[in-house]
Amino acid sequence: MHKSQDFLVEIGTEELPPKDLQALANSFADSLGAQLTAAGVTFADKKVLASPRRLAVLILDLAAQQPEQIVSKRGPAIAAAYTADGSPTKAALGFASSCGVSMDQITKQETDKGVWLYFEQTVAGKPTTELLPEMVTKALAQLPVKKYMRWGNGELSFVRPIHWIVMLFGDDVVPATIFGIKADRYTYGHRVHAPQAIKIDSPKKYAHQLDHEGKVIADFNDRQLSILEQIKVIATKENANAVIDPALLTMVTGLVEHPVALLATFNPEFLRVPQECLISAMQEHQKCFALKDSSGKLLPKFILISNISSTDPATVIRGNELVMGARLADAAFYYDKDQKQTLESRIEQLKTVIYQKKLGSIYDKTQRIKKLAKYIAGEIQANVEVTEKAASICKSDLLTNMVYEFPELQGTMGAYYALHDGENQAVADAIEQHYWPKHATDSIPISKEAICIALADRIDSLVGFFGIGIVPTGDKDPYALRRQALAVLRIMIEKKINLDLRNLMMFSNTNYGGITDTPDNNFIEFFSERLKSLHLAEGFAPQTIVAVLDSFTDFNPKRPALPYMPYQISNKIKAVSDFIKLPAAESLAAANKRVKNLLDKNNVNLNLEQATIDESLLVEPAEKELFAALQTQEKIVQPMVAALQYAEILQSLATLQTPVDNFFTNVMVMAEDPALRDNRLHLLYRLRNLFLQVADVSLL
Repeated sequence: MHKSQDFLVEIGTEELPPKDLQALANSFADSLGAQLTAAGVTFADKKVLASPRRLAVLILDLAAQQPEQIVSKRGPAIAAAYTADGSPTKAALGFASSCGVSMDQITKQETDKGVWLYFEQTVAGKPTTELLPEMVTKALAQLPVKKYMRWGNGELSFVRPIHWIVMLFGDDVVPATIFGIKADRYTYGHRVHAPQAIKIDSPKKYAHQLDHEGKVIADFNDRQLSILEQIKVIATKENANAVIDPALLTMVTGLVEHPVALLATFNPEFLRVPQECLISAMQEHQKCFALKDSSGKLLPKFILISNISSTDPATVIRGNELVMGARLADAAFYYDKDQKQTLESRIEQLKTVIYQKKLGSIYDKTQRIKKLAKYIAGEIQANVEVTEKAASICKSDLLTNMVYEFPELQGTMGAYYALHDGENQAVADAIEQHYWPKHATDSIPISKEAICIALADRIDSLVGFFGIGIVPTGDKDPYALRRQALAVLRIMIEKKINLDLRNLMMFSNTNYGGITDTPDNNFIEFFSERLKSLHLAEGFAPQTIVAVLDSFTDFNPKRPALPYMPYQISNKIKAVSDFIKLPAAESLAAANKRVKNLLDKNNVNLNLEQATIDESLLVEPAEKELFAALQTQEKIVQPMVAALQYAEILQSLATLQTPVDNFFTNVMVMAEDPALRDNRLHLLYRLRNLFLQVADVSLL
């Protein structure tokens, strides 16, 4: 027998959910790979293959034999294993019997929790072909299936009914029966072009045979690349740019096995409708790709992806054009009908739309947004009148036909309808942009007024849900609170919004009128976790981030809470990142750690005003030197703190290395004289406070 062979498994089904196809295929491959690795069976690589009617995995150079396995079992504790005269108890004998050996082959294992009976043996590994059926079955059971289907007599269930299974190890079929179907080497090609059975000669020839004999591109990525290349050819020929939405591309790739791109047209009269509406109709309903000219204007053309090579493509195109025309006519109808009612007139209707049963209606939310946005506008010098106006109607387009049909157009349609109603461009921009960013890499709002509403909208949601005890746990976040918190942070940091999130939180909570609890420390910790992940993604070291954030999440009742300003916090993280590169950083970090331990051990937790230094008690030259250096640095640093010059602060404080080192070398902090001891502790408190204005460098 060869030491290794390629392995192929293909699960042939009815059409799989196109949105989930790639995730299902990846899960299938990952699970198989993980199981093989856990069993000690080596392989060189694995390749994911998936089309609408199949999930397949090709594993290259898979070892034919599992290596020897060490099997170990722990039995009862010694106290329960033997009687007073040293005879084995029934528990001990039962353990030996379960291991298939006699008591003289049982050993003992000593642990920190006691001594136990123990048995270990080496057993020969199994042939890989014996392991594969169970592994494939387990991998299929672990797929992230949202909804199962039943077929036959109803006893079998899977994401879609299964019709055939291919399992080949090298040139040989792996003996297996899964879902009541016996594995074989026969697959099936395209429903129209090659419906006959295709005999797969070997795993490596699978994709080639399916392509040439079955008219199916089995590799998901290859099929997607083919679609992109065909779209590019057509777009170039038309001197246009195709609108390629990643989600749509994934969807279409999951819909077709034999992609053929075709150019079609629609009536130019529809171009009077906002192009976002037309593009959404093309993408959502018809799964087609829009075309724009070089200036970004929509053209009356689109690209469809057919699943067949038709002998009469004109007929295929004509059929799609007729359906597309009907869809665009619907969009035009919705657009015209929506414009008969102003956004202002829809405000009262928002009372009938529940936002969340404990948090009121969309109308209630709009009123809260308006109050908070007005407050923020006053703080960042935005136009208060524009902010209030835009905030009052920012959710009105949720009641329009167009947004009902295409939810992704919320905000976009609000801007169009606002302009139609006679509102100025600033109001329209604020309505559209307050939904930005819609995802992690999306643009953030541009105008100040949009920033005010965007922050108010998200903070209102976060405060409300935290106030009624709905907090994300694990992977569950049905209200996308993590995403909303990240959006708040991105806006405040990237737009340099120097506001205290604690104040905004309390202002927002007041707007709820007592129907929610006041958010506790968990609210700030939640934002700190998002801040941490945001900066980790940017490449900052974990200890650098923690050194800054620690002072904001150290909720000590003896000290007033620090203002939580994400923009300042982000700047501090960048400053600390630069500080740790300085020669003095390591020594000062160690000194601060020593200072922190001394202060904590002696319960020194003062206000800065209380940490007074009695100069008459400074008897050692080193402590006089440190006190003089601290006074100098306090004067230098004070204006830097006001100017948010955190990098400059740490660079200046780096000059304290020598006096700090001299102090710890030559001064006994814990002097017998209580007055001397307290004076020196107060001196160290002043030193630590200087650094804490930027970060807790003791954590570096």
